[in-house]
Amino acid sequence: MTVDLWYTSVISYLAKRPARDLIVAAHQELTLAALLEMEVDPIIGEVRRIRQEYAKRFGYDLCAVAADVRRREQQHPGRLVSFPPRPVREKRTV
Repeated sequence: MTVDLWYTSVISYLAKRPARDLIVAAHQELTLAALLEMEVDPIIGEVRRIRQEYAKRFGYDLCAVAADVRRREQQHPGRLVSFPPRPVREKRTV
């Protein structure tokens, strides 16, 4: 089982900072157990795997990933969705 970074931060937080309140501490333990036993949906697992491979291809450099995304956007402008700007709401006076 691989643990995503978000889960790792939650687990480390729950493990390192047990609450002094008995009910909150019990909730932390139950939450930790649920996170560890949670099954990963196959689609979510595939998305996470592809995301990891994509980031690894660029050495986990966010600037390089963003540059690649911009390049792909320019190659396929028909795939982009744009919405008209929302009208500006007038402020209410009370």
